[in-house]
Amino acid sequence: MKQSLWCSAACAAALAQAAAAAGQTSPEQTPPLPAAAAASPAPQGSQANPLRALVEAAQQDKQRKNGSDHQKIADFYASYMDVERIDKLGYRPLIAELQRIRMLRDRRGLPQVIAHFIQLGVPMPYRFATMPDLEHGRHYVASLVPAPAGAKGSTQDYTRHVEKVMALAGRRNAAEGARAAVDMERLLVQLKAVVPPASVPSASAPSVPAVPAPVQMVAIDKLGELAPGYDWQYALGAVGIAAKTDSIAVADPGFLKGFARLAAEAELDSWKAYLEWQLLRSFSPFLSQEFASADAAYFGGRSKDRSEEGVRLVSAALPDLVGKQYVAQTLPPERRARLEGMVAKQLAACREPFSKLGDNELAGRLATLRPLLGGPARWRDTNSLLVTPHDLVANVIRINQLAFYRMLSILGKALDEDDWPVAAQSTELVYDARRNVLVLPAGALRDLPDQESGQANLLGSMIGKAIASTMDTTVVAAQLKQACSTPIPR
Repeated sequence: MKQSLWCSAACAAALAQAAAAAGQTSPEQTPPLPAAAAASPAPQGSQANPLRALVEAAQQDKQRKNGSDHQKIADFYASYMDVERIDKLGYRPLIAELQRIRMLRDRRGLPQVIAHFIQLGVPMPYRFATMPDLEHGRHYVASLVPAPAGAKGSTQDYTRHVEKVMALAGRRNAAEGARAAVDMERLLVQLKAVVPPASVPSASAPSVPAVPAPVQMVAIDKLGELAPGYDWQYALGAVGIAAKTDSIAVADPGFLKGFARLAAEAELDSWKAYLEWQLLRSFSPFLSQEFASADAAYFGGRSKDRSEEGVRLVSAALPDLVGKQYVAQTLPPERRARLEGMVAKQLAACREPFSKLGDNELAGRLATLRPLLGGPARWRDTNSLLVTPHDLVANVIRINQLAFYRMLSILGKALDEDDWPVAAQSTELVYDARRNVLVLPAGALRDLPDQESGQANLLGSMIGKAIASTMDTTVVAAQLKQACSTPIPR
């Protein structure tokens, strides 16, 4: 059943923030792999043991049933560690998708290919997300956010890297394709900042400083009027959004107008080169060693120890399956109860100085703050997820598809006030100012000292830092961190 959704001022502000930082992820959307893996902490030091132990326990469970958490964890890890098979396959796992691009005969096919790649987790010029509307029904609204990926490093070095990867994937005119792909990326990034009023921007034009992006709610059947030249009806229908809502929050109408012009006017071969590069860039870490090594050498962020990287990838790819067991292992009921009491005392200590100063707004916010400790009360359903031990790329695609469908499934539904924006095994506290919720993951609590006084001091410092990071006033933020860091009486 379709829902006509209205985006409040608070929703608009959230969308504007999302548009200004397209690489960041809202609590309602899981980033595709490998972005999720890149954002997750490496399993080093004290954090390595529990995560590695969980993966090893899954591998050693000879009684694990097909479809169980242990089966999925063990088989995903096995698919990443099967280097011999991965190297033998080369780029063959992507041949069907590369062929999909090469079969494009005219620009009218762009919406179909882009919609398909979005669901596979391949970064595209725009992405779909869900954002909360706070004032009218407290439900999730659909949003359309610009998300063009840009170059890293100098244009010359980056183009050489793109050429190398394209050549590895069998492209004959790799140098020409690389130049076209990089030029298209630059054009899209320029559009996200500012759109020239008359024509498609030039690839040689200087970059324009970013400006705040306007936000507006647009009927889906009117998107073609806002940004003519692109089949928006098909684009939203192909991903399932048009079947669930009549309207969508547009985070940057100017970007969409410029993108639609590019879709209508830019050379088809340039678009095909761009799509090919985005596909290869997204999946290179999961292809043969020559692809993975080239990707790691240029973009960095990966461990040289493949088993260590595999543990991190499992945690990022299957956060709820790993998190559920991580919480059970590191946060038994008696420790949870003790920490809940400590958190309550620490929040009272944070609030006390502001109550004495008469800062009723901050004191009131601290008084009503809800701590979410350990892990989610309800873990996300992964029953439909198929994981096999010998097909890494297919596993990654299915995980990305599940994340997209999960995002789609909450569209129009009431907000989940207990939703977790991070995995339970995350090592950072997160303060959600919109919900006035402090998320304390099990991963961040695991290494707190056992002594109560020391624990309170360290816990207070962590709480103060998390809440203060969302404040605009540096003076108050500093006062809050100091107040929270003060040891509380035993």
